[in-house]
Amino acid sequence: MLLGTGFDVKPVVKSSNAAYYLGAPGNFRVSRSEVSGELMVTATREKFAASYYLEICEGDVTEEGWKPVDTYVRCFRIVVAGLVPGKRYTFRIRGIGSKGVGPWATSATIMCV
Repeated sequence: MLLGTGFDVKPVVKSSNAAYYLGAPGNFRVSRSEVSGELMVTATREKFAASYYLEICEGDVTEEGWKPVDTYVRCFRIVVAGLVPGKRYTFRIRGIGSKGVGPWATSATIMCV
């Protein structure tokens, strides 16, 4: 339809970034460590993530209650130490890529022993 208008009509070419989508890390789990006061965080690597941002919330989950744990290059084995045995903790993680941050993985709650 635009061919007769004088506009230069070119086919749409997908760039190499067209497939870029930073999703949430998969298989996100928090488990007990053999050491008292430690928990183990694991997740599956997200294809476009360069690093991972982990947050923790003690007790009841509120948006104001989230506190940063740290940023990690890998997400398959993160040890979080210095926790209080008998206290309930909720964790969430997301990837960070060259185009920004991805969505949070579904949070996981566990009691530390």
